[in-house]
Amino acid sequence: MKRIWVIGSILAVALAGVGAALLLEGGGHSTAVSTTTTASPPVTSPYDFKEAPFDVDLATLPDAKFASLTIRTEAGLTSYLVTPDNPAFLPLARAVAGSREVPVAEAPAGDDSTLTFVMRDRSTVTFVLDLDRGLLERAGSALEVVGDLEALVKAAAR
Repeated sequence: MKRIWVIGSILAVALAGVGAALLLEGGGHSTAVSTTTTASPPVTSPYDFKEAPFDVDLATLPDAKFASLTIRTEAGLTSYLVTPDNPAFLPLARAVAGSREVPVAEAPAGDDSTLTFVMRDRSTVTFVLDLDRGLLERAGSALEVVGDLEALVKAAAR
């Protein structure tokens, strides 16, 4: 009887080995490709901003939600949030809104200083500041503001 158990055990181990070899050789390497298609709405965020077209009506700047002013200071570039409740906001926005294009021999030589108005529709209107010459630059055009640009910027940066 012991002999039958030994032979049965050997056969069971052999069959298990053959089955494992078959599974490893052919069955374990199959792949399948599937795709799922669903209609998904475009993702937008309340933080998405886009630059307004270059022909934007500057007269709308006083209606902006806020302005972001980045100017070079002794500490490096410093950013200021200028909200409509800041007394300097409206004079600055009106001065820029009333600006006119002027011919210049060379483009405004800004120092990375910018003024960006964020409009109610989340579009932005960005200008490069050249405070030394009192000019703004947008889309390759130099703009001269009504009033003293440097004084307006300094008042907004307080």
